[in-house]
Amino acid sequence: MPKHMFALCIGIDDYPGGVCLAGCANDARDWSAELARRGFVVRTLTDSAATRAAVVGAAAEVVGRTRPGDVLVLTWSGHGACFSDEGEAGTPGREDSGTAGTTKAVVCGLDPSLRDCLAARRAGVRLVAIADCCHAGAWAKHVPLALDLLLAGCREVQRCWDGHFLGRANGAFTRHALDALRGLPREASYDDWFARIRTHLPSTRAPQEPQIFGSQAARSARVFG
Repeated sequence: MPKHMFALCIGIDDYPGGVCLAGCANDARDWSAELARRGFVVRTLTDSAATRAAVVGAAAEVVGRTRPGDVLVLTWSGHGACFSDEGEAGTPGREDSGTAGTTKAVVCGLDPSLRDCLAARRAGVRLVAIADCCHAGAWAKHVPLALDLLLAGCREVQRCWDGHFLGRANGAFTRHALDALRGLPREASYDDWFARIRTHLPSTRAPQEPQIFGSQAARSARVFG
């Protein structure tokens, strides 16, 4: 059992001037509720609250609270971005334009500022990222640089799909990942969790292939243990 468990859950549907999404804010709220139920101290940022500065600032705050033996979970639902060979990507979240009352939408990803903040955590703090965004598999380029384990909603060249589940919008990966998580036995590993997710995705409505990245030890570890 880890000493302490922290989570930062981010979901952005509203991209002013860009392509808006559906279900990402719900994803963040649903991850927050589930992780809080499991004993995590959770910080949640959605839509206009999830500016780039707020995302990086919240990550720095959470990382600063962790100690060796702790677990930190980062969930991201929103637009995705492809990474160059140098590992650069678009900035995460909505970026303040400098004009009061307006924001400028930007693509998201594990950009250098956020990546460096997470990578600077103390030794022994385990970091799990859950990415429900297009090109999510590209985040694997930051394993093990910034992440211990990554659950990605799709391959680097694919889209992640939204849908309506019982009349409520969610990312398909988030919905199936949460349903699988709730049905896991107590000692289940991340590989066990991933195997259950893959029984539902890809599907006809959501033709995306979830991915898992990390060392064999990380993948064999007990979920959030």
